[in-house]
Amino acid sequence: MVAGEAPVLAATGVLAGTLASLVTIIPFSIARSGSPIPHGNVLLYLAVVTIAAVLALATSLTAARRTLRTPAIDAVTA
Repeated sequence: MVAGEAPVLAATGVLAGTLASLVTIIPFSIARSGSPIPHGNVLLYLAVVTIAAVLALATSLTAARRTLRTPAIDAVTA
């Protein structure tokens, strides 16, 4: 279940982060160059998105693995 939820969480985070950054990038680009499209390398954006997605997936799956390592009955009775 966590493996299915983690990509949705990562995609939601990337989408929200992209929308939040556009709020500042577009006005800055208009002020700098007169165009709402920023001048820059798309590969940098893709690298940041990839790193964010990998970190979100790794964190979720690692936490789930560590949690499920303990048998449920032992976790409840402890």
